[in-house]
Amino acid sequence: MPYLNLEEVAKRFDPLSVALTIADPGQTDLPLIYANPAFSALTGYAQHEVLNRNCRFLQGDLDNTSARRTVRDALAAAKPAQATFDNLRKNGSSLTTLLYLEPLHDRAGNLIYVVGSQFELHPKVSAAEVDRHSNQFVDGIGDLLALNENLRAVTQRSLARSALATVRLWLET
Repeated sequence: MPYLNLEEVAKRFDPLSVALTIADPGQTDLPLIYANPAFSALTGYAQHEVLNRNCRFLQGDLDNTSARRTVRDALAAAKPAQATFDNLRKNGSSLTTLLYLEPLHDRAGNLIYVVGSQFELHPKVSAAEVDRHSNQFVDGIGDLLALNENLRAVTQRSLARSALATVRLWLET
């Protein structure tokens, strides 16, 4: 699985006002490997409390059968999804969110990360706010893809330099 530089991700995503997470589908139960401060502000959980856990813990014992099915089906097909969830903040207060999921694939089509964003739904939410959140999420996905491409290019250059050095040593002997 490609390595995502989480320090670079944090530099770009920590300042954003939209709640963003990254999960690792290569690990059992799709644990979070990154959550930005906006996610912590929304849920009340500090980053260290959510890392290495599936985001499902936010649901507690609330019934989200239909939303869970939507997400499960999308993940099985490695496709984007959105669903509305009833969640609980750390303090126990209720939180209804619109969850956006976007799977990221490598060039071979393998699922390498799942990016999620939660947007709080309440009676005063306007369509413009939902659009603004969606646009920031899409921009964030673009940033992640650019980071991954940059890492791939750096890795390829490094491998090429190593191969060239090996060939030079072989020619000199």
